[in-house]
Amino acid sequence: MSHSGAVISTYYYLRDAQGNEMCRYVKYTNTTSQLMYVAEEHSIYGSSRVGVDGRKDTLYKAGNYSPSWGGVGTSRRELGLKYFELANHLGNVLVTVSDKPVYKVSSGTIYFQPEISSASDYYPFGAPITGRSYSSMEYRFGFNGKEGDNESETQDYGIRIYDGRLGRFLSVDPLAKMYPELTPYQFASNTAIQAIDLEGLEAFFVHGTTQTQTGVNFTAGAVSQFKRITGNSKVDDKFRWNAPVYNDSKMRKVAAEELVAHIVETRAQVMQSGEITENESVSLIGYSHGGNVSVQAAQMLNDKYGIKVNLITIGIPAKNSAFGTDSDNPVFGNSEDPQGNTGINSHFHIRHVNDMVWKVADAAGDKSYPYYSNEPTTRNFTIPSSSINLNGPVNSHTDLPSHWNFGRTLQDVPIMPAAPAAGTLEEQ
Repeated sequence: MSHSGAVISTYYYLRDAQGNEMCRYVKYTNTTSQLMYVAEEHSIYGSSRVGVDGRKDTLYKAGNYSPSWGGVGTSRRELGLKYFELANHLGNVLVTVSDKPVYKVSSGTIYFQPEISSASDYYPFGAPITGRSYSSMEYRFGFNGKEGDNESETQDYGIRIYDGRLGRFLSVDPLAKMYPELTPYQFASNTAIQAIDLEGLEAFFVHGTTQTQTGVNFTAGAVSQFKRITGNSKVDDKFRWNAPVYNDSKMRKVAAEELVAHIVETRAQVMQSGEITENESVSLIGYSHGGNVSVQAAQMLNDKYGIKVNLITIGIPAKNSAFGTDSDNPVFGNSEDPQGNTGINSHFHIRHVNDMVWKVADAAGDKSYPYYSNEPTTRNFTIPSSSINLNGPVNSHTDLPSHWNFGRTLQDVPIMPAAPAAGTLEEQ
């Protein structure tokens, strides 16, 4: 809501099933006392938001439905009303350009340049740098790609409001008790140059072999893309399992049982704190053998609680049931194969083209493959060397999560079909 003179404007947001803003409407009474509803901004999406369409369409005026943008059965286009974002690895919107080309002539040569609509630069914690910004229009998104409030000079992060001038949130972190080493008002663990602050939950990261102490080191850009792909608003990376160099499906079964218990406990905590509701789904993101753990955990969650999860596996030694001999799943032959796993809503498998760690697992007797067979719930994605220059058969596996370009590469991965709400995870 905003107030300008005698006009009070109330804003409404239309969102899709995953919470993405699709359109912003404004309701106000104009200077001649007519009630107005105006669709004033439509978001433009590729794999994530890439800009906005700023055309204004008066939907309702003085008791009548009266669309102003062409009307029924007509089409209209006006250049200069669409604005596209150019952002950095943190999602900071640095420049917006419009769809209106600027006509230029130089030495008899005609050419076109993009029309720059706005440009911004930020201090590390998000405050705009004085004298290093330009705008021919009001663009609402800026630092971390979040919506800004020009009146208070703050940003909406969903759960809390953030002030980039202070580098602090204006209210206490609901999960502060879980992080006693940090102030409850901190932003991005005070590492704003390489990290972003997460604003919701329920994607769980599961580390791979030999990462029991450290966890998996995904870049901030990769974390942001995983959230986009799964539709989750927060992540949890606290789970640890016993992951020695050699581990088999029986050891990973124990880890999967521990993962299920961790998910149930964590979800109960954040639901009690009010950070999420029972309508949010659960996603599992497993790296290396952590992906195998996640596949088993998905089936356990379905068996015990009746839910389905979205699953992303990265560099996992793939299991295909046609060749498996795992007695834990006598029907399909392998408890770590997504085929026949009733707990998986959708599964994306991502690997670097040169990753050969699956061969190491296979040679050790843990039958593995680079890809999953073509199953209804599974899609395989390959990262080429031209996108991420890792050529070694091992380092293309170990260095992928922390590679500076991993997040950008994940921009090409589409959004997964929405998983059903997980509810309160009560045993069936």
